[in-house]
Parts: sequence; structure tokens; C-alpha cells
Amino acid sequence: MIVAGIITAYRKIITRSGRMMAFFTLEDLTGQMEASLLPDSYEKCGEALVDQAIVIVRGRAELDDRWREDREPSGQLRLLAEAIAPLDDQEAVTALRQSANHGRERNARPSRRTPRPSSQSNTPASSDAAAPAQPSQRIHIRVSAEAPPETVGQLKQMIGQFHGDTEVLLHIHAGQRERRLRLGPEYLVARGDRFTEAVRSLLGEGAIWVE
Repeated sequence: MIVAGIITAYRKIITRSGRMMAFFTLEDLTGQMEASLLPDSYEKCGEALVDQAIVIVRGRAELDDRWREDREPSGQLRLLAEAIAPLDDQEAVTALRQSANHGRERNARPSRRTPRPSSQSNTPASSDAAAPAQPSQRIHIRVSAEAPPETVGQLKQMIGQFHGDTEVLLHIHAGQRERRLRLGPEYLVARGDRFTEAVRSLLGEGAIWVE
């Protein structure tokens, strides 16, 4: 499975064999997913674990019972991450997509352990959903996970150029699903025609709206 989200927390530990691994939380507006990055995968992509980074993660669902010796609670569904790519890292995203395609070719049969969409899981709602009051309006930007990473980089630069006080929700299409990411306060923008036209020129009509 491939999911997209924002890393909202992570913790690195040293295993009994003396190797590094990590646990992290991946969040979008539908909820949170706890994930593990084992030593072999950590050596390849552990540097992608950065607080508030927008990432694409390839992995599979497992039960926490497997990590009972390292985790506190167990029995919950978590993501066993095999690869992590920052959304604006072209080489990393390309490598992750290629490895996912190779995996599909090797595994034609569907797995019984494939997780259901997070909207049907018991994961807690995001803080945005639980907030007693919502902002009057927010800017929504839709971008495909298949978009060239340099496009995402240009979008981040554009948001920085139009810094303001309006919250941005990023809609990312990953596989057959759309993940909605609430960007942090460093990505607040100034709402207006100039920013809207700039985003449309980069991502196309229908890529930005306000509600």
C-alpha cells in the first residue's frame, strides 16, 4: 500500500542488535496512522523522518503484537513502512513508485491483510476534526501524487512568496485514494486573485478553491 501524509511525530530507538529503527505518526485530515521503520529500511530512508514533512510512504499493515518488546500498547493496526519519500524529492519519489510497481508485478494475488481505508478504521480523528470552531474559509489545493516532484517544490516556493494568514489544505491523490493534509502555520497564505492565478498556472484549472 502507498499512503501520503504529514509526519507529526517520530521516535528513534536502538534495537537489541545495536541497529537504529524508528516509530512515527503519519497524519492527514481523516486521522492518524502509527508506523514503524525497521533497521533495514531505516538505513535506506531514515533521513526522510523530519517533523512536519509531507511524505509518501510505501508499506504494509501489521499488528503491534509484532513489536511488543519495543512498543508500549499492542494489538493495534500499524503501518510497517518499507520506503519513505519526501513529496518534493524527485529521485526518492521515483524510486518509491518504481519499487511499488515491481511489487505489484510480483504479487498478482490480493493479500488478506490489505487494510481497509482509514475512514473505516478505529484511528482517532485529527485535531482539525475535533476542533470546536473552524476557520471561516480555507484554501484547498489539489495535486496528484504522480505530479513531478519539482512541481511540488514550485508550489512550496509559491506559498512562501504569498505568505499570509489563511490556512491551506492540500489534497493529494495517492493510488485510488485522496489524502487531505492540513499544512502547518508556516504555510499560511494571503488569499487573493494573484495567488489563485499562480496556482492555476502551475497545476491547472480546478486545482484551487476556497471554502
